[in-house]
Amino acid sequence: SSLTPKPKPSTRTSGNGPNPKVFMIGTAKVYSRALTPPTVYHNTVTDLWIVTINTNSKLANNPIGNPNSNSFSNSSSNNNFTVKAFSFRTEKEARASAYANAPPIMIPFDSCHECMLCNTKFTLFKRPRHCRNCGICICSNYDCCTVWSKKMIPETFNIKKESTVKVCTSCHALTKRFQHALLQGRYGSAVEMYLTGNINLRVPFAFKKQTKKKESMFPIHCAIEGQSEKLVRWLVDVQHCPIHVLSTGNTNRSSGGGGVTSSVMGAGADMIKSLNETLGSSNGNSSAKSKHDFVPTLRTSNGRSLIDIAM
Repeated sequence: SSLTPKPKPSTRTSGNGPNPKVFMIGTAKVYSRALTPPTVYHNTVTDLWIVTINTNSKLANNPIGNPNSNSFSNSSSNNNFTVKAFSFRTEKEARASAYANAPPIMIPFDSCHECMLCNTKFTLFKRPRHCRNCGICICSNYDCCTVWSKKMIPETFNIKKESTVKVCTSCHALTKRFQHALLQGRYGSAVEMYLTGNINLRVPFAFKKQTKKKESMFPIHCAIEGQSEKLVRWLVDVQHCPIHVLSTGNTNRSSGGGGVTSSVMGAGADMIKSLNETLGSSNGNSSAKSKHDFVPTLRTSNGRSLIDIAM
């Protein structure tokens, strides 16, 4: 069975209502994010699976559309929202993308009167802010709030298109631990941290304070570098993490890395070969009539591909 958690219920408050589920990862107190409910349905005309995501997480407590319905509500009271749509060939890819891209529900400031990490009371001069990765209310203290590059969250999380986003130090610590688990090939630890619901699998680890020489890598790169075939297969076969770069030009298709004897590279080659027949799910594009070339080289910031790392 899939290890992908189901989206959390849309009711998400603190103080005057139900509290989000809390996980302890080391010394970090992690609040599991609740997701803005996406819609996933099958278009029988095109035979594609369609994902629609409401990127306005402030409207999530009164969500537009039912995840089990075929369309969004046309109610006039729900005009102020932004929807992104993606299409896929299979239901599994569609649901994996819906989970990966549905933004967290922001806990209303008026229902949260203190920092959810240090319990400092909010005042006129100590204003709350949201963690853009999980939606909890935090203060500006160094121990509670840090900054990420926009690259570290899905575009659907960043409705204001900011170059940097504020996140809680719990999500920051969790993400760093997850990266280290991948690099060390620790499957159990990586999956346990992912199941908190606060890990992003389709964006790179691009911590803002890292040096320019330090390479930004996607989780799939880290898993290959950690020489864990089990983690690589979990990311690609179960979580449907994309490993292709979509090109619509006349670029020749890359070879599958034949001749490499590493077991991890062998697994990667098998998956690359099988996924060449599908569309790059991160782009959310699908067209039976268009000619697409897929290059199985999702690259790091230093230009290294999956093949380069595995070799």
